[in-house]
Amino acid sequence: MWKFLKKKEPVEFEDVREVGKKTKKIKLSITDVFTGNAQLREFLLQHIGYVIFLAALTFLYIHNRYAIESSAKRCQELKKEVKNLKAEATTTGAELMYLSSQTSVKAEVERRHLNLVESITPPVLLKRSKDLE
Repeated sequence: MWKFLKKKEPVEFEDVREVGKKTKKIKLSITDVFTGNAQLREFLLQHIGYVIFLAALTFLYIHNRYAIESSAKRCQELKKEVKNLKAEATTTGAELMYLSSQTSVKAEVERRHLNLVESITPPVLLKRSKDLE
């Protein structure tokens, strides 16, 4: 009738599953319980691997963003430099065209007093004997 009053029989076998379990002792104060820090600690201890994984992903995200911004900045600098170099090449080409013109060459010869005279006769084309046949 009153089962809980009966004498317990000795246990012959132990449950191995319960022996392997370890209990974690966490020091808690009353303020931790009221502020919710106790639950946060337990949550972090249970999911520490996931928290570390999220922290690593966050670090990689920030690093990737920084690397992309620095490469984009470098790309803009290079584009500006190419634009300046193209303008400089155009200017230099125009100056060379002007300096190689007949009038500028003549003026430079006169300025340096080189005693060179402009040829009046046109150049003669020489042909080899094989070209005549």
